[in-house]
Amino acid sequence: LPEGFDAGLVGMSPDGAKDLSYDCPGDFWLPELAGKKAEAKVHVKELHAKRLPELTDEFCKTYLQSETVAQARQDIEKRLADSKNRNADAKSRDELIQKIVEDMHADIPEVMVDHELDVMLREMDQDLRGDRMDLEMYLKRTRKTLEDLRKELYVTAQARVKSKVALRAIAKTEK
Repeated sequence: LPEGFDAGLVGMSPDGAKDLSYDCPGDFWLPELAGKKAEAKVHVKELHAKRLPELTDEFCKTYLQSETVAQARQDIEKRLADSKNRNADAKSRDELIQKIVEDMHADIPEVMVDHELDVMLREMDQDLRGDRMDLEMYLKRTRKTLEDLRKELYVTAQARVKSKVALRAIAKTEK
């Protein structure tokens, strides 16, 4: 939804109705509304409040597999620290691979890059479907062709292929 739409809903109550008008940005996902003023009739049927349960030892035993609130906090802090360490390790690994790829002098066959582009487009389509969209809808909303998108992703696909080739070569020499 465009910026400002949510603000127009603030203060409304159940069974309330309101006419909202807002400006759609030039890159709005619906091309027919991009850069135009839009209007919407809104009717609030009901409101729901999110109520969080009280954090007690009983809650921790039931839902967090911890005996006490203090233990739950310690467990969560440990998991966060572990996650932070894993992310730092992954970042270091990615930076090392990127450096290897940058220093790599190899001719990558175009067929390998094309295959990787196909993989990337399938992954993108799958991710979009999780958001109730697909690649075709994405292309329409962004006003791109499949060829435009392939050109955009080409450098990334090439780097992914190079990193796979480099990792295979490293694995082969390590055996």
